[in-house]
Amino acid sequence: MNLAVKFLFSGFLFLIACGVKQPVENADQSDVTGNIFVNSQPSGASIILDGTATGLVTPDTVKQVPVGNHVLRVFLDGYRAVQDSFVVTVKEAETAAILFELQKIITTVTLNIESDPAGAAIFVNDQNTGKVTPDTLIVEPGAHRITLVKNGFVVKDTLIASTEQEEVDVRLQLAIEQRVLFESFANVSCVPCVAATQNLLKFTHEHANSPYAIIEYFANWPSPNDPFYKVAPKDVDERVNFYGVQTLPTLKVKGTIGVDPNNYDEIVNKFNQSLLSQNTPLAISIEKQLVGAQLEVHVELFDYGNVLDNADLRLFVAIAEDSIHYDSPPGSNGIKDFEWVFRGFLTDRQGANLDNRAFTFSREWPANWQFAHSKIVAFVQNIKSKEILQTGIN
Repeated sequence: MNLAVKFLFSGFLFLIACGVKQPVENADQSDVTGNIFVNSQPSGASIILDGTATGLVTPDTVKQVPVGNHVLRVFLDGYRAVQDSFVVTVKEAETAAILFELQKIITTVTLNIESDPAGAAIFVNDQNTGKVTPDTLIVEPGAHRITLVKNGFVVKDTLIASTEQEEVDVRLQLAIEQRVLFESFANVSCVPCVAATQNLLKFTHEHANSPYAIIEYFANWPSPNDPFYKVAPKDVDERVNFYGVQTLPTLKVKGTIGVDPNNYDEIVNKFNQSLLSQNTPLAISIEKQLVGAQLEVHVELFDYGNVLDNADLRLFVAIAEDSIHYDSPPGSNGIKDFEWVFRGFLTDRQGANLDNRAFTFSREWPANWQFAHSKIVAFVQNIKSKEILQTGIN
């Protein structure tokens, strides 16, 4: 199939945008949702929403879709769609019915796609197929760019040129994605924290595509009424005591490197030095989903160098939320918009022992937290030296 399998969508939904969070383009209220009923002729096609596989096949209903504009596609082996994507606009509490009309491909090529490790999402010519490695695709003859995407690993792609009736084996090795963790300590009434926050915001804007993660813990001083501290006070206290934090703001890189949060150049330099020196043969892969009001998280560790054979290592898995907006500042430092806000650990606050390589976590998702603006940050840390060996984010 030339330039992969294309997709047809028809039907419309509509948008209601409202809320208390800092607005983002289109769907900025994850708790205000609608549904999309998706069918295809023939049925059995994988449903792709905003480039992400839903795990559903036609006919089925994609539920709890945030209001706003979304791109919907389908993929079915051996078929092409009559036309490419449509932007679908979702209206609160309504369901649209959409039909995809697919045409059978007469001349096909079979692609047998594998990866190490397995479980990578398969994209053909930038379109998510809804399949993961190892799996087989049936496409038209011609040139195809195969892209494999797995959390915790560098995106890998290759160009395949295939001829009629050919069967092609594609086997790709995925490289570990090295990632650096910043841990920031602040408080909504900490006036010196304003400049530190501005520096971190500047860093994220100027390094948008760099491999880092940020968690900001809100301590209980100078204001013990900090609303973010109250969400998970024991977890925050544990990290404050673990590092011996005595002044705010405080910024740690990889657990062991202290950085002046008011010195932007030092933040950049310490990040660059940390990333260049990090070559840990350990990958952290994270999957997350919201099922109703229940958060489900799966974390898998891939140890390529016996890194985890150390009794002092622990896994920490945290929830952080972005784009939190207050109409009036919740503290005395004047900040109304917050990023990277620590919401608590899914692991024990002292970390999880590494007796296993796969971990599953579940918790109720509070109605006033936005899943669309939340991240799961996982990291492996030596609790004696405090060094963070590797970090993952989803």
